[in-house]
Amino acid sequence: MNKRVILPIAMTMVLFSMLALSAKAVTVGVDVFPEKILPGATSTITVTLGAGDPAGTGSVTVITPVTRTVSSTGISVPSGGSDSVEYPTDFPGGSTTEMGEYDVIVALTDAPTRTYKAVFWVSLFVIPESPIGTLLGIIAPTAAVVSIFATKRLRSPKHP
Repeated sequence: MNKRVILPIAMTMVLFSMLALSAKAVTVGVDVFPEKILPGATSTITVTLGAGDPAGTGSVTVITPVTRTVSSTGISVPSGGSDSVEYPTDFPGGSTTEMGEYDVIVALTDAPTRTYKAVFWVSLFVIPESPIGTLLGIIAPTAAVVSIFATKRLRSPKHP
């Protein structure tokens, strides 16, 4: 083969392998539990780093839906571990009196700065998960259909 062809191919392969070895995805999870709360209740924000990811320090900022009030607190996440804060308990000036979608922004200040987002809701209509609700959701329409057919059968004239 010609040297003019081999050299660019070899250089491309070397550069690609160096890039593939140097690039590492950072796995960060931001979880809010519970995601739906009543006014005045609290929600826990957990930041988790993947195994092998470097430790991160930074802040968790929550922005209210109506007045757009901003409150922040610091966070320090160990390598491959997690750290949690509770809103509004750990946030100076934080409150869950406004209804709507609260924005959660986590900024880890390693080089380069990484920002992650999540949300939680404050609402009067919080429906807890319960098997009774599921059962009633199935039984009620079935009972309605059965009662319609039973009523029609009782009202229909009887044939000799």
